[in-house]
Order: sequence, then C-alpha cells, then structure tokens
Amino acid sequence: MVQGRPPGALPSSDFTKSVSPCGHINLGRKRRFFVSSALAGQRLGVKEVDSDRLLLTFVDLDLGWLDLRINVFQPREVDGN
Repeated sequence: MVQGRPPGALPSSDFTKSVSPCGHINLGRKRRFFVSSALAGQRLGVKEVDSDRLLLTFVDLDLGWLDLRINVFQPREVDGN
C-alpha cells in the first residue's frame, strides 16, 4: 500500500467516497454531486486533476469529472467504438 493513501483507496485515486442510496457523493461544505443511482452503495475513487477538478473512477473506469467551480458532475464522453 502506498504511504499516505487511505485504506480502501483505488490505486490511481487520492481517496474514495461512497455513493449514497439516491446516487450522490458528498464532499462536505455543501458540496453534493449527483453521479448515478445505479452506483448506490459503491465506492468511487477520487483524484485531484487540478485545483478545481476531480476525476471520479469506478473500479478501472473513469466516469467523469467534478467541476468544483460550478459544482457539477461532468460525465466522460464515450466514443462510439
């Protein structure tokens, strides 16, 4: 385990957050983001990309970014291939 990483964190994440039963993750200070109710109860990896963007990952799939400037989750675009 990498020193400084919380227990249970995904290898490529800084920390993890659990998805609430209604599909939100809570980052505190009134920062609550809807991700997906299909992920309720799952843990998502969170990695700081820059000072106002966080990358959300489920297992090894990058789901999208939390934009902290406008407080919104931006899903990753999937190509048609």
